[in-house]
Amino acid sequence: MKIIQIKKRAGGYRTVYVPTLKQKKDLRKIYEDHLLHYPISSAAHGFALGRNVVTNALPHINKKITMSIDLSNFFDTCVKERTGRKFPVVVLDNCFPDGAARQGLPTSPAIANIMAADMDTAIGKMLKKKLPDAVFTRYADDMSISTDCEDYDILRDIQRSLGEIVSRCGFKINIKKSKIRNAKGGRRELCNVMADDDGIHPSKYHRKKLRGLKHKLQFITDNEEIKSIMRKIRGLEEFCKLKVPVPPEEKQKRKQAVKSANAIASNYHLKQLKSSDKIAKVIEERQLADNIYITNDLTYFYGMSTLTTGWTSCMAVTASRSYKRGLAFWAMLPGASLAIMLSDKDKTVAGITKKAMIARCLVFQLRDGQKVYSRLYGHETDKLVNALEDAGYSSCKQVHGLVEGNVPGTYPLPYFDNGRAEKITAKGSGKKIWRVKI
Repeated sequence: MKIIQIKKRAGGYRTVYVPTLKQKKDLRKIYEDHLLHYPISSAAHGFALGRNVVTNALPHINKKITMSIDLSNFFDTCVKERTGRKFPVVVLDNCFPDGAARQGLPTSPAIANIMAADMDTAIGKMLKKKLPDAVFTRYADDMSISTDCEDYDILRDIQRSLGEIVSRCGFKINIKKSKIRNAKGGRRELCNVMADDDGIHPSKYHRKKLRGLKHKLQFITDNEEIKSIMRKIRGLEEFCKLKVPVPPEEKQKRKQAVKSANAIASNYHLKQLKSSDKIAKVIEERQLADNIYITNDLTYFYGMSTLTTGWTSCMAVTASRSYKRGLAFWAMLPGASLAIMLSDKDKTVAGITKKAMIARCLVFQLRDGQKVYSRLYGHETDKLVNALEDAGYSSCKQVHGLVEGNVPGTYPLPYFDNGRAEKITAKGSGKKIWRVKI
């Protein structure tokens, strides 16, 4: 295990422990087997399933005062001697190099949250007694308390009480980084997310950095450097969207959907999906009418021509290789969803049982916000059309040419702004075509 020093943006150095690949794999298994299911405080938003910097900032919207409290050497103060009987021997023997839960280990964030749970609870009780309207969140070593109280005598009393609780629980406050912000002075920062009366916003630092990278990209010619900058741009763009993370139960549902889709893919020698977590569909799932739905279920994407009441389409698994590849293409495309009308009968394909589709079509959200449906397959398609048009969808034939791009025929340009699509020159014909990386 290496120990490295990383220079901080604000000055000084951060000590990080870097485990080998084998050590990292072993520590992740320890986390999953022994630490994942420990209860943590509802105030903890860092390194917690279903929570992130966005959920950390949301409770602080429309508050007049925010107190930011930084904890010094947060991970290094989570020492083995203070664990008591909290953890099994395998955790104590492997997750505390040099006696502490060091930064850089996959297990350290979970250990720190578990060890800080008593502190979070004590702070919550103190605030309920002294400042009932206050909200309290903690993201790793950054604690935030927001209130509408502008009485600074009360706020200073809260600070003193915080110091006592933090010290009693074995942590220490970094006075230099702790401050009080008033909403009258502008947006309040909470872990690089800005909060005001209207909502949350990406910080000026991240917006300027994103703008700078996009400007720099215009003058770069080296392909490797372009790819590196594009990765940074995609990461910053994703952060600036300030998305609430997918709940753990929803992630489990997606994993099961990928497993089912891959069972069909394996049976018919199709391209398999690697991860459903990377697929963030633009159109939300909903019921349009009796037995008529818009779905993002990956099993139905891969079963477009097999999970049916007997009809088939150009996406049939017996079709040419280029058509079969379309199953994974549409499954991975964020702006494409399926509109389906279901039978009351089941259909089993490759060991996967679902309600059979009476009819289906692809639906898209275009770059200009319009929602359209494409060619329909199956029986009783008029019922599916009526439900879609009642929900505000138009035939793609009606909107051809209204969106950016040059797509042959009457097919709409789907929502390609997803980081996976690129326009390339087709071999042989020389035509410009869209390609999605899967």
